Amino acid sequence: MEFKLSDIPEHEKTPLVCFLLEMIKQLTEEVRQLKDEVARLKGNPARPKLKPSTTIAIDKQERQKTSGGSKKKLQEENEEKSCNP
Repeated sequence: MEFKLSDIPEHEKTPLVCFLLEMIKQLTEEVRQLKDEVARLKGNPARPKLKPSTTIAIDKQERQKTSGGSKKKLQEENEEKSCNP
């Protein structure tokens, strides 16, 4: 389960909450890496390394150009900045 900063009410976005969310992301990544290592040591096939689809990225860029920027996107960027000094 992943939490987004926008899911947390403004009055609850303390530095501690931001720190804990960042820590959760780091620990989740570490667990994924450890699971991959265990699978490798057991001789199981490794997780395939897939590159992101370029068509999706191009579609997003086109939508952003035509929309002129959305309020929601700007709001999310501002929320992320409020937690990162």
